[in-house]
Amino acid sequence: MMRVFRVFPILEYLFLLKINCIFIEKLLLLTLTYKIWEKGKVILKKIKRVLVLVLALTLTFIFVTPESNTKAAETKSNPLESPESYIDYLNQFKKQTQTRTFSTNTTDTDDENVEEIIDQFSQLSSEKQELFLDILSNTELMALVYAGESDELGEYAEYIQWTESDETPLISTFASTKTKTISHTGTLGVLGVPITKYKITGKYNYTSSGATSALSTKGEVVYHYNPTIATDLTYYGGYINNKKYYGEVTFYYKVGVGSLGIVQIGNVYLKVSGNHLGKLSGSIKTSVKK
Repeated sequence: MMRVFRVFPILEYLFLLKINCIFIEKLLLLTLTYKIWEKGKVILKKIKRVLVLVLALTLTFIFVTPESNTKAAETKSNPLESPESYIDYLNQFKKQTQTRTFSTNTTDTDDENVEEIIDQFSQLSSEKQELFLDILSNTELMALVYAGESDELGEYAEYIQWTESDETPLISTFASTKTKTISHTGTLGVLGVPITKYKITGKYNYTSSGATSALSTKGEVVYHYNPTIATDLTYYGGYINNKKYYGEVTFYYKVGVGSLGIVQIGNVYLKVSGNHLGKLSGSIKTSVKK
């Protein structure tokens, strides 16, 4: 090999040049790799910071936020957990007016109703307060009540009842046209404490011979203090037939709301009728949608 280089010096030069090129190439590769590595380290640091931040936020969400949200949810969604929580639930109706609107039919929760119901509930013994909460919490029992199957209530039948009443009609006279207002209510009570009250009010013109024209028919959920049931007005209407006024309203109800799941859906119907003498009849009826 040395002889060849002596004979051909140019070959030696080319050989050395090739070696240098290989060295330079490897050096460049090492330099490039080092730069890539350094750049990679910077990127990894940034990713690590992001992961740490995400982890911190996740831990905060798991251990702080849900706990407080759960407590708030329990306060709002478990009003039947204890007598105290139910009274807190009732007190919420005093802090804000609840309005249900269907056309011209509106319902404002009356603070006086709340105070009266809190007073009646508070007067129950501790054992009866717990029984009251057990009954309201029992969605299957409430489903039987709204289905009108009182015969199936067993030992609870004496504690739960629908009562109907007539409120004093108002009579107005305008010139030769006379107007009557009649109403009928249905109230669900548990252990003597009213929890839900439905009302129909009808207004019509009349003469000495009978009703002449229907003026208005109004349906109201006067108050509703049972968190396991959702209910509201869906229909109202009135008409004259054979010189008599007839008014009808319909409310929907859902037994089992929120996390309880829907157990039963149905309707509550109220009717009222009257003539020139005043109210003739009134009724409340419940049904189940199948």
